Amino acid sequence: MPLLIINETGRAAKKVFRFVSPPGSPTVRMVIGRSKSSDLVLPNVSVSREHAELIIKSGRVQLRRLSETNSVLVNGEEVQEIVLESGFTIRLGKYRITYLEEAEIDPIRLQQIGELPPYLAVADRRDPSATHTITPHLREKLLEQEALRERGALNSIADPNKWWILGVSAVEIGPSSAIPSSALLGSAVQATIAWGGAAHHIKKTSFLARVKINDESVREADLCVGDVLAINGTEFTYSLVPKQD
Repeated sequence: MPLLIINETGRAAKKVFRFVSPPGSPTVRMVIGRSKSSDLVLPNVSVSREHAELIIKSGRVQLRRLSETNSVLVNGEEVQEIVLESGFTIRLGKYRITYLEEAEIDPIRLQQIGELPPYLAVADRRDPSATHTITPHLREKLLEQEALRERGALNSIADPNKWWILGVSAVEIGPSSAIPSSALLGSAVQATIAWGGAAHHIKKTSFLARVKINDESVREADLCVGDVLAINGTEFTYSLVPKQD
C-alpha cells in the first residue's frame, strides 16, 4: 500500500499519510490541496485549493497537476503529470512529500515510519479563496532551505574527510561533545548548533569559549554556506554534504 511522508518547510516534525482504498473500487482519485473538501489537506496559502491529484489504478500511482498558478515539482523538476515511483520527492508549495511503496521499504525503515504520527491536517481557517503563488525566486529559496536542513554540515579543515551532518536538533560542540573542539579549561560544551527554521544557528554556551565566524567573534549567528567557523582554534567549514548517487 502506498504512503506519503509529509514535512512542511521550516518544521522538523514529519508525519505519515496512508492511502485507504474503498473496497471494490478499481480506480481511486485523491485531490490534494488547501480546500477542506480535498482528500489530503495541506493548510497553507502556498498551496492551491486544488493543487494536484493522485490517481491510483492497476497498481500504478499517477500524480497530475491541477493548479493553474502553482507548480508541482517531482525530484526538483516541474511536471504536469507523472507516474510515481517509491522514493520520489514531491514539492507542493511549502510542503515536501516523499512517496513510498510499503512493499519496497526495508524492515528497519518501515519500523521507523510506523513510529511517525499520522497526518491529520485540517483546512486553513483563513480566507479559503486566497492563494499565494510561489514565485520562481521563492521556490528556489524553499529548495535551498530544504537542502541546508537535510545536508548542512561542518567539515573539518584539519581533516577534510571528517563531516558532521547537523540536522534539525541541537548539536553540541566541545572537547567531549558530538563535534569535538579544542579545550581551554575543562570539557564544558562550548557552543550548540540547531536548525532555526531557515538556517542553522550557532550559539555560544561557554563564557570561556572563543567562537568566530570568518575571523569575527560572535555570540550567536546564522551560518551561511562557505563560512569558516573557529571554536577555540578548531576550524570547520559550513558546507553541504555532497548528494549520494
